[in-house]
Amino acid sequence: MSEKMVLVDGNSLMHRAFHALPMMTSDDGAYTGALFGFLNMFLKTLEDERPQYAAVAFDMHEPTFRHLKYDEYKAGRAATPDELRAQMISIREILRDMHVAAVECPGFEADDILGTLSMRCEEAGIDALILTGDRDAFQLSGEHTTILYTRQGVKDLDRITPEYIKEKWGLTPKGLIDLKGLMGDSSDNIPGVPGVGEKTAVKLLAQYGTLDGVLSQADGISGKLGERIRENKEKAKFSQWLATIVRDAPVRESIGDLRLTTLKEALPALGRLQLNTAIKRIEKYEAEVHGKEAAPSPAPAPAAAAEYHVTEDRDAFFSALEGEKKDISLVWDEDRVSVSIPGTTLIMPLGGDLL
Repeated sequence: MSEKMVLVDGNSLMHRAFHALPMMTSDDGAYTGALFGFLNMFLKTLEDERPQYAAVAFDMHEPTFRHLKYDEYKAGRAATPDELRAQMISIREILRDMHVAAVECPGFEADDILGTLSMRCEEAGIDALILTGDRDAFQLSGEHTTILYTRQGVKDLDRITPEYIKEKWGLTPKGLIDLKGLMGDSSDNIPGVPGVGEKTAVKLLAQYGTLDGVLSQADGISGKLGERIRENKEKAKFSQWLATIVRDAPVRESIGDLRLTTLKEALPALGRLQLNTAIKRIEKYEAEVHGKEAAPSPAPAPAAAAEYHVTEDRDAFFSALEGEKKDISLVWDEDRVSVSIPGTTLIMPLGGDLL
């Protein structure tokens, strides 16, 4: 059986967790909601897949080679909220303590790191599993690379393979790059051909095979569609280039640098942040993988009152609801419900399909 590498899109998963879960803090006021969601996704993947290697790829706060070529690339995106920015620092520290590499590459995006490391895995005969909430990574799927796509919330994963892409779009993974060349991508500000959406782009590629095939036969495409394609050939090729993930970026970490050893050295930091679910998962994982118990969970130090206290004690939570009227918010995430009132968030797992 082949060895496995789990490659995580750090920015994507942290953003997904931040927006999917209620705002949470530890007793000392540190924001923890995105950390809670990220670690649950990552640790569940380790539990399910039992990889021998793991790494988390992050974007750097500097222009990439795409920005240098196209000023408008990803322009207009909202700034990272302060509450999330602080957690982006914390997750790197936690990963360091877990002996999981947080990989960055100057001038390149996290996607390029994922593309490069997954290609190195393929060349070494290692199965790569890319955990991400970004569909751009679908183009990387192959015989030895599977995309674990967080389709909704932080729990619901789809396994994206070349067979999945063929069934859904009638294309190969590389064909998805041609698709972007035609339809563009508003989230990344990739222009594509004006007026060409996904359905039209899929039909064109089904008929002509590739973007080059579409462009070479543009004179034979009638009506406004043919006119738009003929007028925007260069824009389509440039969009294809923008959408192509690099698979030979100068990532300094080797596969040997990414071997999983022990996660338990992160327990003290997790204890201070009161991420008790992650602590329990690591203790269980260490016991199962290494055949011995992890170090005892550190007791969190007392501190000032938290903005939110996370609990699974339903009786205590509903007792807190009694008396004066309170504002209530609810988030339903497939297999659990989070109910929040000022001061407390209750996490309730769902049994089957019952709310």
